[in-house]
Formats: sequence, C-alpha cells, structure tokens
Amino acid sequence: MNLVRSITGRPPIVKLDGWVIYLSVHDTEYLRTRREWRQKLRAAHPDQGGSTYQFRRAMGSYGAWRAAENRYYARLGLTPPRWGL
Repeated sequence: MNLVRSITGRPPIVKLDGWVIYLSVHDTEYLRTRREWRQKLRAAHPDQGGSTYQFRRAMGSYGAWRAAENRYYARLGLTPPRWGL
C-alpha cells in the first residue's frame, strides 16, 4: 500500500549508497513547494502590487531553490517532475 501516489513513469523509491529514498514523497513535496513559489512570485510581481525589488529578490531565492532541487534529482539520475500527480 502506498501512502503517497507516485507520478506515472517515475519510481516510488530509489536506492542510493545503501539508502532507500522515497522519491514519491520528495516529488509530492517538490510539487507543493513549486506551487507555493508560483504564488509568492505572482504576489511579488509589480503588476500585482509588488515591487521590482521584491520580485527580483523572490526570483533569486526561487532560482537558488530550483538549483538545489536540480542537484538533488541529478544525484539520483533523474530530473524534477514537470507536472502533478
């Protein structure tokens, strides 16, 4: 029984260096966090009441988060999920 659904075509678990990594859990959290970032970026955008400074700062933080996630998935030999469950 899976508590968290896995994305079609992606393994639910990955073994790396003797560790079992529950990829379906990380994928779900990745998608949830990405949705949060989209909301933060939208709110910080100058057209939505934010400022250029707020938007650029949010974009920088978002870029750092994406880079860290890309490194995590690359270590597993995968790419981050592109769409939801």
